[in-house]
Amino acid sequence: MIKKKIKQLLVNLINLITSKIKVFPDQFKKVYNIEFQGIKIFFIPKNDITYRRWKVFERNGKEKNTIDWIETFEKNSIFFDIGANIGVFSIYAALKKKVEVYAFEPEPNSFIDLFNAIQVNKANVIPMLVPLTDQANCNFFNLSKNFEAASSGHKFGNKDNKKLNYAVCADSIDNLILNKKIPQPNYIKIDVDGLEEKVISGLDTVIKGNTLKSILIEFMYEEQKNFYKDYLKKNGYFLKDGPSGNNRNYIFLKEK
Repeated sequence: MIKKKIKQLLVNLINLITSKIKVFPDQFKKVYNIEFQGIKIFFIPKNDITYRRWKVFERNGKEKNTIDWIETFEKNSIFFDIGANIGVFSIYAALKKKVEVYAFEPEPNSFIDLFNAIQVNKANVIPMLVPLTDQANCNFFNLSKNFEAASSGHKFGNKDNKKLNYAVCADSIDNLILNKKIPQPNYIKIDVDGLEEKVISGLDTVIKGNTLKSILIEFMYEEQKNFYKDYLKKNGYFLKDGPSGNNRNYIFLKEK
């Protein structure tokens, strides 16, 4: 509690001083770096949560099966990171495997950290500030708690008056590809905190096509698993790996 109060006092003091001399905190942005699997990654955190997420990634890769999956990517492939957050997997995949990444993150603060990391690493990552769903749809992005970088658990849908929210227009992967805004992907990661069904419904054409090699889905709810297993099996995919450690990731490969 004392540490928290001292930190807040320092923040207030910095804000007061910088406002008086017309210099603001973003102008003091510091570039940090980590190293993982021989790859040096730079980042500019907006808050302590972002800093800690990168440090966790440095220690253990955050999710071992996601890292192992990324290691299988073929060079010059297209990777869609749906629910990219601050971009730890997007940046790593682009630098390590030399793939082109489309990083979808609709929360503005996390998007800024993602954007800054892309710039400072000169990574081949295209940041996409758009929620994904099953069809073009303007609605509300309801925040889980605070309006801050690296947070998660947000919901896109009808306005929740108990939450902080903002209006935003969403689209589907199939529509974006049809309108030639993005290319066909070879690999897709989906981590959208319970909105998986809408996202997957919106890439039905991709799943039924011949370009996608593999898809990783983090299931938020237990009852989703059998539905997606059946749906993907029907479309020529088989379950390669399940959760490892504390994640809920399922990896499906396209049958050759």
